[in-house]
Amino acid sequence: MPDTRESGLRRLMNGIRKRSLFNAIFLGLAFLTSVVCVLTGGLTGEGYDIEQGTISQRLIQSPVETVNEWATQALREEAARDARANPIYKQDNGVTQAAMDKLDAFFRDIEEMRRQHNPVIDPTSDSRQGPVPVENLNRAALSLDVSTFSQFNFMITCDSAVFNMFRDTVRGITEARMASGIKEDALYSVSLAVKDELAMIDEWDTAVKNTGYNIITQILKTNIFIDEASMEKAARDAMDAVPPVIIHRGQNIVREGELITPEIFAVLESLNLVRSAVYNKLPEIAGSVLAIAAMFAALILFFATAYGRKLEERKNVVLLFSLYCAAVILARFLEGMNFVFMPIILFTMLTAILLDEGLAAGFSVGLSVITSVVCSGDIMFVLFFIICGLFSAFMARLITERNKMLSVTAIISGFCGVTVCAVFLVVNGGVSKYMWDTAVIAALYGVFSVVLCVGVLPFLETAFGFITTIKLVDLANPNNPLLRRLTIEAPGTYHHSLMVSNLAETACYAIGANHTLARIGGYYHDAGKLNYPQYFIENVTDGVNPHDSLEPRMSAKIIIEHVAAGLELAAQHKLPKPVRKFIEEHHGQSIQTYFLHKAKKAAETDDDVNEADYKYNYSAPTSRESAVVMLADIVEAAVRSVMPSCTEEGKLSAFIGGLVKTALDENRLRQSRLNIGELDDIVAAFVRVFRGMHHERIAYPTAGDAASTPAKAVKTVKPSKPAAKAKTPDIPKAAPTGKTAPVPKVSAETAAPVKPVTEEAAAPAAGKDE
Repeated sequence: MPDTRESGLRRLMNGIRKRSLFNAIFLGLAFLTSVVCVLTGGLTGEGYDIEQGTISQRLIQSPVETVNEWATQALREEAARDARANPIYKQDNGVTQAAMDKLDAFFRDIEEMRRQHNPVIDPTSDSRQGPVPVENLNRAALSLDVSTFSQFNFMITCDSAVFNMFRDTVRGITEARMASGIKEDALYSVSLAVKDELAMIDEWDTAVKNTGYNIITQILKTNIFIDEASMEKAARDAMDAVPPVIIHRGQNIVREGELITPEIFAVLESLNLVRSAVYNKLPEIAGSVLAIAAMFAALILFFATAYGRKLEERKNVVLLFSLYCAAVILARFLEGMNFVFMPIILFTMLTAILLDEGLAAGFSVGLSVITSVVCSGDIMFVLFFIICGLFSAFMARLITERNKMLSVTAIISGFCGVTVCAVFLVVNGGVSKYMWDTAVIAALYGVFSVVLCVGVLPFLETAFGFITTIKLVDLANPNNPLLRRLTIEAPGTYHHSLMVSNLAETACYAIGANHTLARIGGYYHDAGKLNYPQYFIENVTDGVNPHDSLEPRMSAKIIIEHVAAGLELAAQHKLPKPVRKFIEEHHGQSIQTYFLHKAKKAAETDDDVNEADYKYNYSAPTSRESAVVMLADIVEAAVRSVMPSCTEEGKLSAFIGGLVKTALDENRLRQSRLNIGELDDIVAAFVRVFRGMHHERIAYPTAGDAASTPAKAVKTVKPSKPAAKAKTPDIPKAAPTGKTAPVPKVSAETAAPVKPVTEEAAAPAAGKDE
């Protein structure tokens, strides 16, 4: 079988050829809806003839709840000015260190001059170096200005102990003043404080104090400056702390006879209530339409290349169109409210549950961008809905699992709240009360979206013929009326259906198909056998085959009619369309070969037998799940008849593989979208199930030989029960096409015996549909 998967572009071209007009109509309507929402939404207004500085001729009220950007900005600027009025200072330790280094260098120079004036004489040396006179020392080379010679002379000629005390005192006072910080306007006051501090030293005379004062005042520098960066941050924090001024829906913007101030005019413009704004915004409108067109082109390419086959079904296109238009129109009417109220998350989850998670992810991105254009949303709007939309798209499937619904709701709610905070921090760079309020609203709206999604799902399922996991779980309930009837009226068919479901579910797991849908399809695929359960071999309990008393054509008609009967029962019990597909497609256009051969054998020539009387006239499987159920139905019936003599895994795998290959050769899988690799996986899954069901058991010893005879592994094979020969009943008349023929009841006394089915013949048992 050739690989049925085509490239995305080829599927796009095929889709265009098949449904170009249908898809183009819905695509055009979706685009037109978006443009209309743009023209009536964020870029245009109701159109009052208003000019700034004139007198209003009418009372104008706000049509929506919005933020008064003018008043909010004015309050924030005032808060920033107040913050800047209180300067923030920082101390520059580099200035302090430089000052102290300069002072230390000065005293090192003085100490060097003191050594020149009073050299140390080495008594062992013959050379004698006399002292340098003070007046010959280069006072000008000092880093600090010594204003008088007497001050210089004091530092050079004083005793070492006096000099050390003088140096340490000057350095200590200087270091203490610099460490405490000196502002530019406080330098003079600090100098006076130093003078007072020196005046309190009793050991020093006035000349020494003046010398210390002169040195210290030259060293002291301003080392506390205004911190511009901190002040700007404080101003920004003050602005962020100001909550937005809210204009509520119905609030008066301007009264009749009131002057239209710049603030009022700005508010009216922000609400799109100024008619002149429409004409002034023509470039923005054109840009918005082009942006929507570009987004549509990107979405079309994405859907066609990745999900073209899924969108070949018209109901999927109609659903996607309906969800898109509903989301855009609701967003238009919710414009002006807090941006988290946009219904994007809700419609993303609906798309994920009813169609596909990946398709919903792309849908959410496109919807986020387009609704932001429609509602004049900002970057915060787009970031929030793209992030939360992608997250909810891949979490939505878990909502349909009831045991996970509560935890998934909590996760989505918390994620929405955290995302709001993250987006606010990225865009605004700070925390505000408005951020926390919006985060709480987003968390609550996440819960509301999940609840509304679960509530809307049943209506969409009914309207568009979709089926979700919640519905499938309900259909799997053994107390379902149809399943209940099978267990009572056709227990053999019910057991067969359970086996088919087990096989199909395991195989769908292996190939990544919808295993839950396949399991439910297996439950109901043979529901039509309820009309005449005794004419199907799995329900015969007395060993009598009623078909031995019927003509082959009538037997084939009874068997074939179970599909139409099943569809009729499915309609009566309101089974979803995807489940009905399993009933309709599990035989396709196969032939009742057993009865056909039987008829040809009884006829004089093959021309006397009309092959159409023995053929199912239904469509072949159109989905992977339906094809798997068909294969499971074929395999279960055949393997059950040969299993006692075909227990080795190699033989079993070859036998099942042959059955699957026969279905493949008969083109019964041509529309199923299965590929060769998946067929191998299906065969392997079937073998695993049969090996698990038909394993060897230990034969328990009887009471007489329990003590002496060890138990041996034996295979339990139920011998066939011989049946008494019966009389041939009257053959019922054939019913019109599409209706079940009336069939007389057949008793054990009047029915013919069952003919055994051998492995060598590998033919279906009489009464078991192929």
